[in-house]
Amino acid sequence: MAIPQGPNQRWSLDFVSDSLSCGRRFRILNVIDDFSRECLAAVVDTSLSGDSVARELDRIAEMRGYATLEGMVRHHLDPLSARRAWKSQDAGLPDVPWLAATDFLIGDDIREMARQAQAIKITPQRLEDAQIAQIVAFLESLTESALHTPPFGVPVWFTP
Repeated sequence: MAIPQGPNQRWSLDFVSDSLSCGRRFRILNVIDDFSRECLAAVVDTSLSGDSVARELDRIAEMRGYATLEGMVRHHLDPLSARRAWKSQDAGLPDVPWLAATDFLIGDDIREMARQAQAIKITPQRLEDAQIAQIVAFLESLTESALHTPPFGVPVWFTP
């Protein structure tokens, strides 16, 4: 997987869930810039719909601009490699002694990490740079800015 060479080239999204002592469940959406490891958002709610995720990404983009399409495509070709390569120190969190004992505690739980790895069934995809460029061109053709610029349709090499 290509390593981002600057901020806003690729963002990662992660959902975390837990429950309060009363049993009420909540979720947290974390949005991380993969280059700077900056946490762009940590949204907490009892329910996070697709609309609320889109609103949050739009809010971040209004301040920072959008991640590049190429970076997003490359990340989704092999997200498990990115997950394995990630280390807790990559998060760049401030030094907060009272949180240090619990931050990323789950990463040290070998059984939980194995359970998560078993639950994720993703086959890495291998594409040439030219194929990625065609996907990016296709995705850009779907946006308003490029809506009236040919070529239209699916990449030539794509077979469903």
